Amino acid sequence: MKTIELLIQPPSLEAVLEAAVKEAGVVLTKSGEPVAQVIPLPGKSKQRVAPLHAGAWAVSEDFDEPLPDEFWLGKP
Repeated sequence: MKTIELLIQPPSLEAVLEAAVKEAGVVLTKSGEPVAQVIPLPGKSKQRVAPLHAGAWAVSEDFDEPLPDEFWLGKP
């Protein structure tokens, strides 16, 4: 991450943004003290593909059936 001192040579906003993207972030300092951090936004994520691991898991036929009373009442 790059550090830019604001009092020595104030950079343009465009220069700060370019440095932030190139260096994965920029810390702006004033008299050696950090005052701000500029970081790039993450890129757009790729659209997910639905059947990525087809057959890796299965849902039983009775998945949405009510659970028995023994489950709720704690009876063995």
